Amino acid sequence: LKSKDGKKVQLSLMLIDVCLRNGTPSVQSMLASKNFMGTYLNLVNNLRFKWTSHRSNDDTDAYTLSLHLIRNWATLFAHRNDQVATTFLSVYRHLKGQPDIQFPPEDLSNLTADY
Repeated sequence: LKSKDGKKVQLSLMLIDVCLRNGTPSVQSMLASKNFMGTYLNLVNNLRFKWTSHRSNDDTDAYTLSLHLIRNWATLFAHRNDQVATTFLSVYRHLKGQPDIQFPPEDLSNLTADY
């Protein structure tokens, strides 16, 4: 997630998504850790800056995917009553509350079509 290459970031996000959807509760807990969420929020903020100032397609797609996935993860774990659900919902609500962040539409199949 710390790469400056938008395509690598997108692939990393897709791999994380697969791990969250198919991983064991311990894997999900690791990805909901304070350390990982800090890295994730830094990524979103860095991409937001690049998106508003330099607008490369790969960075724009990575930014859009990062917002799409946090919404999906909050929804995915919403039925659970544990720290994983609380963490993803909290991060999603935090980002949703930012006035300069616009979440993408639900269907982002066009972003993953090239991979």
